[in-house]
Parts: sequence; structure tokens; C-alpha cells
Amino acid sequence: MTPVARAPAKNRRFTLTTLLGGGLLVIMLLFITVTGITFSRLIDVQQILNSITHSSIPTVIKSARIFSLVNELTYLTESLTHASSQSQRHNAHSAITDKIAEIRQFNQRHGIGEELNQQLQIIEDEQSNLNGLTEQRLEQRHSLLQQENLLVELFQQVQEYQLTLAHSEAQQTAINQWFMFFARLASLSTQVTELRSTDAQLSLRQQIRESLIALRLQQQQLTAQQHVQLMPYLQRLETLLVDDEGLLSLSMNQSRLQTRTTSKGNFVRTLVMDYATQTEYQTYAFSQDILKQSQKSAESVGVQIRLVGIISIAILLLVLGITYLIQRRIVRRLKRLNLLVTEEATSMRGYDDLNGKDEIAEIAHSLTSYASTVVRQREALERQSLTDSLTGIPNRRAFDQRLKRMLRESREREEFFQLLMIDIDFFKAYNDTYGHLAGDAALQQVARCLEKHLQVNGALVARYGGEEFACLLPNCPRSVAEQQVIALLDAVRKLDIPHESSKSAHCITLSLGIGTWNPTAAVDDDTLLRQADEALYVAKREGRNQYR
Repeated sequence: MTPVARAPAKNRRFTLTTLLGGGLLVIMLLFITVTGITFSRLIDVQQILNSITHSSIPTVIKSARIFSLVNELTYLTESLTHASSQSQRHNAHSAITDKIAEIRQFNQRHGIGEELNQQLQIIEDEQSNLNGLTEQRLEQRHSLLQQENLLVELFQQVQEYQLTLAHSEAQQTAINQWFMFFARLASLSTQVTELRSTDAQLSLRQQIRESLIALRLQQQQLTAQQHVQLMPYLQRLETLLVDDEGLLSLSMNQSRLQTRTTSKGNFVRTLVMDYATQTEYQTYAFSQDILKQSQKSAESVGVQIRLVGIISIAILLLVLGITYLIQRRIVRRLKRLNLLVTEEATSMRGYDDLNGKDEIAEIAHSLTSYASTVVRQREALERQSLTDSLTGIPNRRAFDQRLKRMLRESREREEFFQLLMIDIDFFKAYNDTYGHLAGDAALQQVARCLEKHLQVNGALVARYGGEEFACLLPNCPRSVAEQQVIALLDAVRKLDIPHESSKSAHCITLSLGIGTWNPTAAVDDDTLLRQADEALYVAKREGRNQYR
């Protein structure tokens, strides 16, 4: 048997299987490379997002909270600086102490640096100093008012004495001049507390001393008996004016204390703002680090995106080459073979088995279900954002939206509507007496009563804030609104919710203010709210448990 001769190695050809397998292998390697690069970039992006989620956003939120607390502290510092009574000073100082304690607890919870805590301690110490200065200023002011009252009483006594003083016609001029000097001194003295400038006070003090000297000289021109009778008034006047505890000294001290208090208040406010600035700087520095990391990752992503683009083009070209090879080396040859084998061309007709139960249908069903769920959740979230969590009625945001819409609709239809501002009388005292849980229950009862008894089509009852409610009565004249309000006041009283601390009744009552929107008047929502709020203020000022 003659052995079959093998072809020379140089005449060997790659088979289609080898070519296709090699091409597919290259495509797979390129695909793995692209996948690896993409996965690496996704990990970087995930790390950046995790850093933003767990570090940047909480830091920004923390900074916003610090700013909120600092703004409240600034406002309280102003209140303490300009307190007009000891009770106001005490309340402001207590609120500042509580606010600093809240900031300190916040710092401890979030690991704020020791340097900021030390600065917070300095702020607390300076707030105590400011409180002391304010207390001294108020005490000095009280003493000053007492001296003014004594001066007024002395002037009244001198006037009464003038009516009883008997003298001859020849002495009329001298006595009248004495009383004129005395009256001028009293008039100058009343100006002491009105002056704030130190130079003006010194000038006025010099005028008072000169007037006292003139008064003594004038008194020497009177008779001996009149001189003796008027001397106690003169001595008392000098004591009230120029004594160490007199009106002039007290006024100077009051001016100095006012200046020191104002300066200390400005200093404390500056400390508070420096504290806020340092907190902001820490947040800014942290954000800059995150930004730099993001920029570096973005640059790296850009480079790798270009690399992925080049690889993708290579894959596309390779796929086109393999497609061309299949078309040329397989499809065309098979067609030719088919023509050679058969004399008539035949074709195969295929049908897609599309019965709507494949994976695409399941994916479409899942996406439809997911979209429906998203819509329901969005609607529920929107309803929740417009509802007061305690009472279950619309909140202030819902009220503001409805008010703007009602203004537009009423302007188009030229209809009246009414806005009611409602306040529960002495509700802070109710909370202090019965506790906040009882206060919440009372708010819920009042809210249900408002919804039940406001019988106007399309009416809106909303919780405006705290113990305040607001109502909108569309297409409603003033007379109908007043009937509704009277019935509402009576309905709340009939709830008979005990309120021992109320000064208007034995139970919880309401005060209401009505604002009327007239389509012929160019009134915006702020003006209408201010009108209703002013009416509410009048109702409260005139005894509460009523409407205006």
C-alpha cells in the first residue's frame, strides 16, 4: 500500500473553524478588557458616590444645622442686648444658655473639633458677661425712672405750694421769676434721659448747674420767710439732680452702661459669626478634598473612555471582517452549492413564536409594574408633604399653594372669598398646665371641629403653624363667613376642653381674624394674610374668644 503523501507545510491553509475561532477569541479578549476597564471605573464612581453620600452630604447637612443654630444664637444675642425688662433679659439669657448647650451636644454627637468647642466656651463666657451688663443697665434704668418720678412729684408739690403762697404785689415779680427758674430746671431735667451723646449730657449738666446757681440767687431776693419756706424744695431739687445718686449721675452711668452693653453685644455677635465661619471653612476644606478626588477620577475616566472607544472600534472592525468572511466564505458558497445541487431555488419560511409570554413580555410587565409603583409612591409622597402629620389636615405648604390658586381663580371669575386666621387662646399656658401630649390631643380635636363645621363648598382648613390654623372660604361673601365663624366659635366652646389657665373662659376657645378678598381691589396674598392677621390681633387684644 502506497502511503499518502502529505502536502508541504507552506501549502497548508487555515480552516474556517480556525479563522472564526481566532476572531471570536480576539473579540472575547477585547470584550473582557473593556469590561474590566468599565468595572474598574464603576468601582471608582461607587467610591466617590459613597464618599459623597456618607461624608459630603452629612457634612453639608451638619453645616446647615450649625448655621441654623448660630443664626438663632445671633438673634437671641440681639434680644439680650436690647432687652427692655428683667423678664426679657432672663428669658433671652435662658434661651441662649439652652441654645449653646444644644450646639455643644450637637458637636459631641458629630465629633466637632476641640478648637470649636473652646471657642464655644468663650462665647458662653462672653454671653454671661453681656447678661451681667444688661442686668446692670436695666437696674440703672429703673433707678433713673424712680428719680424722674421723684422729680415730677417735687415739681407738683412746688406748683401746689405756689397757689398757697401769699405775697404782696411788689414781690410778685421776684416770686414769679423764682418759679420760672424752678420750672426751667424741671424742664431741663426731663431732657437728661433723652440724650445719648456724652457731650450733650455734659452740656446739659452744665446748664442745670448754672440754672441752680441762678435759682439760688433769685431766692435771695425773696423775703426771709419765703426764703426759709422755699429752701427745702431747693435742697430737695439739688439732691435729686446733682447728688452722687442724682439724676445727672445716674444718666451718665446709664449712658456708659448702654455703650458697654452695645459694644459687648457686637463683640459676642462677632464671636458667633467667627464660629460659623470656622465651621463653614471646615466644610469647605472637606468638600474641596472630595472635589479633587472627583476631578482625578474624572480625568482617569476620560482617558479610559478614549481607550474603550479605540477598543470598541477595533471590535467593530473585527466583527465586520468576520461578517464579511462568513458572507463570502460560507453563505455565498452555500448558495452556489445549492444552485449546483438543485435546478430550482427553494426558500424556507419561518415564523416567530411570539405568544406574549417570553422574557421580553415579562420585562415589559415588570417595567409597567415598577412605573405604576413609582407613580403611586410619588403621589403618596406629595400627599404626605402637603399634610400636617399631627392633625391630618393640610399644612402650611398646601395652604399657600391653594391661596395662590384661589387668588388667580377668583380674579378670573370676579368672586369674593374669605381668609380666616385662627389662634387657640392661651395655648402655651395650656401646654404648661396639661403637658404637650394633652396639647397635641387638643390640636387634633380643634382641627376636626374646624373641618366639620366650616360648611362652605370647597373650603380649606390648614394648620398654619403651632396653635394657628388658617381657612379659605371660596366664593363666600363676608356675611356668610361671619355666620360660619360664629357657629365655629360656639362649636369649639361646646367641645368643653378644660383650660384652667385661660383668662377668657374655663375651656379652650378661639380668636379669629377675617380677611376679605375683593375682586375689584389689587390685593396680593401677602396683603390679604396681613389683613387677616391684623384682625386676629385686634380680636386677641380685645379679650379673645371672639372674631374681628
